[in-house]
Amino acid sequence: MGLGYGAGAAGFLIICFAILVFFIVITIWLSWNNWYKKQKNPPYKMNTVLKIGLSSVLCFPLFVAVTFGLIVISDLGSDYAERQYEKKIYIQLQQPLHFGEVVLPVSTWINRDFEIGYSVESMTDIRQGLNAARFPHRFKLGQYDVLAFELHRNLLIELAHDQEVLIENEKQICPAGWLLELAGEGYPSTEQRYSLNFDWFTPSQWKPINCFDGEGIIVLKLE
Repeated sequence: MGLGYGAGAAGFLIICFAILVFFIVITIWLSWNNWYKKQKNPPYKMNTVLKIGLSSVLCFPLFVAVTFGLIVISDLGSDYAERQYEKKIYIQLQQPLHFGEVVLPVSTWINRDFEIGYSVESMTDIRQGLNAARFPHRFKLGQYDVLAFELHRNLLIELAHDQEVLIENEKQICPAGWLLELAGEGYPSTEQRYSLNFDWFTPSQWKPINCFDGEGIIVLKLE
């Protein structure tokens, strides 16, 4: 971070110096022209040498201006590309979306992620790579009322209210806002998550294996 601030400060000083040089050169040029026109026997050779010298010095602020302009254009291009990429991985549903055994409601925010070997450009369906979702209201997922879910090593769900669960043949209360971890046969492989077959998403068939107090499931949204 210190290096970034240092580079930014150095760049700002260079731009300020370039602007100062530009105005000094222009001032000298205009003053010289004004003086030169008033002379009965103007020094032609000196005029040529001086203007060549001033033109050479003027190259510095012009170079800085062009470089700064190219940097701005590059940054704008990068920002645009990043924004377009974010639109493909942070999505708010405008219509219901079938995902395995459930239908995600309108206004649900979904996030997608892509591992090595998989890219957003190669995915034709927004369900490919879907790894998290946050619902606009309490939503029934299997036998649980949830606010959000995340596909991690297993399925994590954020409970909407206190829920009695059976873990290792022992009943316990998993409080609202806590994360309940579900696992079982049929949990998807990496290849399945990026395929066009979403029948593997069957949370009603997966069993709770852990309940813990987390910070909630993070689902990013576009501003």
